[in-house]
Amino acid sequence: MPLRYPQYCDAGSGGRPPHQVTTHREYVGGTDKIDSGSTYYFKEDGSLVISRQYFNPHRLEKTTGTADVTANYSRKPDFGQYEDLIRLERS
Repeated sequence: MPLRYPQYCDAGSGGRPPHQVTTHREYVGGTDKIDSGSTYYFKEDGSLVISRQYFNPHRLEKTTGTADVTANYSRKPDFGQYEDLIRLERS
């Protein structure tokens, strides 16, 4: 089953992260051996870089594009005010 690891940086302007990185991995059968992985680099301006790595045989691919990810961004909350960060629906 693929796993996703969202990572946030809190060093952005106005308390917002400068970018978001998400990794999607696929595994061989029911094992923990990684077959491939895609890393998505989102920026607030809508630009997107996708880096794909395949392991058997090994190869790398990189592509660019755009995506509207405004629903994924929230201001850094005050301590204890996490409702916006933990909401299920982002659109």
